[in-house]
This record gives sequence, structure tokens and C-alpha cells, in this order.
Amino acid sequence: NKRVLRACEALRCGDFTSLLSLARSSAESSELLLQNVVPVGEVKSQPYAYALAVCRALAGEGGCARVHGGGFGGCVQVYVPERNVHGFLDGLNVLLEGRDCIAVEPNARGTCRIM
Repeated sequence: NKRVLRACEALRCGDFTSLLSLARSSAESSELLLQNVVPVGEVKSQPYAYALAVCRALAGEGGCARVHGGGFGGCVQVYVPERNVHGFLDGLNVLLEGRDCIAVEPNARGTCRIM
């Protein structure tokens, strides 16, 4: 909960370096400590673990990928540096065959614009 409050403050201040650091901490907590990326017994198919690895590679330096939402029924949330957005989308859309990837850009009012 404290991390969420710090992330909100970072957003309010436009401090994206701190926001990404907090998102990476959250990702590490979910993946390594809570182990909510791979459902119990799913040793052959690990789609979230695979998706996270792919997204982190495509996002490049300065990016962040984490599981977001309802545990095993959620999604992968990725922060991509602006300079890497088109390459990220192109790479991901090849893998997803053009499905299920929505790019949004947050604004100062706390809403997002679909890119």
C-alpha cells in the first residue's frame, strides 16, 4: 500500500524515474515473492512468465513489465520509453498476430489516450 501511495505521488509530480523504480519493485514482489505469475502446477505452460520476459526485452533499457490485475487472470502492464514505443508495438504485434496489445499514453489529468 505504501508503494502505491508513493507511485501516486510520483505521478502527481511527473517523476517518472521514481514511478518506474516503484513499478519494478512491484513487479519483483509479484513475480518472485508472491509467485503469482505461474499458477500452481503449471510447469509446462507459463504464459505470464514468457510474456514478461518478451515484454522486458522489447521495452529495452528504461522499460518495465509487470503482471497487473487479477493475479492469474490479469494482464501484463508495460512501461516503454517513448523512443522504443513503435519498436515495442511492432515486435509484440508480430508475436500476437496483431491482437490484444493496446498502447496508451497517460496525461496530467490522470486519464489516458489510446495511441
